[in-house]
Amino acid sequence: MVLRKLFFVLAVLLCFSGNTFAWDVDEAFLYQVESKYMSSKWTLDLSAMGDDDGTSEKSAEFLTTDVGLSTIVEKIMTGYWLDVDIKLTVSRDDDGKQDTEKTDLRIKNFEENIAGGFDFREFADAGYKLYFSDQSPYFVFGQCLGNWYVDHKSPENEGGDSEEGLELLGGGGVGYGKIVDLGSYERVMIVQDELLKAGLIDTKFTRSTIVDLLPLFRYTMERYYMIAEVQKILVNRGLINEEGFTLNIAGDMLDAIDEAFEKRKYGLEIRAAYLQELVHRDSDRDKNGWLSAYVRYELPLGENHQFTSQCDLYQQVMTDNDDKTTQLGWLNYITSTFGAHATTELGIGLGYRKTTNTDTSEKIYGKFEYELTDVIKWVNDAEYTMYQYGAKGADDKSKYKLTSTLTYTIW
Repeated sequence: MVLRKLFFVLAVLLCFSGNTFAWDVDEAFLYQVESKYMSSKWTLDLSAMGDDDGTSEKSAEFLTTDVGLSTIVEKIMTGYWLDVDIKLTVSRDDDGKQDTEKTDLRIKNFEENIAGGFDFREFADAGYKLYFSDQSPYFVFGQCLGNWYVDHKSPENEGGDSEEGLELLGGGGVGYGKIVDLGSYERVMIVQDELLKAGLIDTKFTRSTIVDLLPLFRYTMERYYMIAEVQKILVNRGLINEEGFTLNIAGDMLDAIDEAFEKRKYGLEIRAAYLQELVHRDSDRDKNGWLSAYVRYELPLGENHQFTSQCDLYQQVMTDNDDKTTQLGWLNYITSTFGAHATTELGIGLGYRKTTNTDTSEKIYGKFEYELTDVIKWVNDAEYTMYQYGAKGADDKSKYKLTSTLTYTIW
């Protein structure tokens, strides 16, 4: 019943978002040019609280800073990805009897939307792939997953523990397809359409013209400088003359570009790999082997909506344990823009984990971001998760989480 309801919610979201591209996508062309997608952030959270019950004064202060990035680079014959985040939390807690200080430092994943909540999705992830040929969608790849954690408490001689260590896996496999950045391509199409509408060009851009223009829209630069560079390329190619490119036309282009997604993805990628555990924080733990499968699908649903679906499967194959662990997560979400500054994300996730018993989870969440400036965003998250446990006598549970933060965008 719960799964049926969640799939119904997903169907409603898809219907709401529409089902057409903003432009016809030249897929064969996109797969033959360099593509670079990058998302990054830096957050800083400060909080303090206190309590005086008449007999003792209690106080606590927290500082959390978080910096991370996710990037996907695709070239004709090669590609690589990186997803890493560094999070530092420093806190002090005085309960009226003991003053305890704590430092928590983690290196983990940047993309925090997790379907099933299992460990592998919290690992920093890096990989490199090599396509069989410049026309082939098939590739081989190497991958590394890592998670580093240190936790220091004081005073250590009165119950405080210190723990630190690295979890590391490495391996490789084969795959199919690629995920490309569509945002820069869409921006070039906006320029093309505005020039056609103004009567400055008679036909659509050729592939060679698009190749020249794409790099201007992959990186952040001053808006009017970008338009000046676009004008220079089109004048040198003989497509327009400088007198015809008016400030009004440039302004219309910039307005249309501002309303488009900053970064968008398109395509399907499937990977299958063998991963070997190399290092554990606990040196007594066995180093097991896993088969992993990854499927990700990205599809723009219109000028303002993007659909993403990702499925991760991990199957323990090399272990001395009698029960081999199987972990599965499936996450689906839609990202939408409203105006030039507001972005929403709505999604559902399903989790499955089986060892001796079978546990499942369902998550529904929403996110709202508002751009206060070009680099500062106000981010609000709401999440509700339900868990069902297969162990005898274990009760099902649910939890919710609400957060609100200011985020500084580095790139």
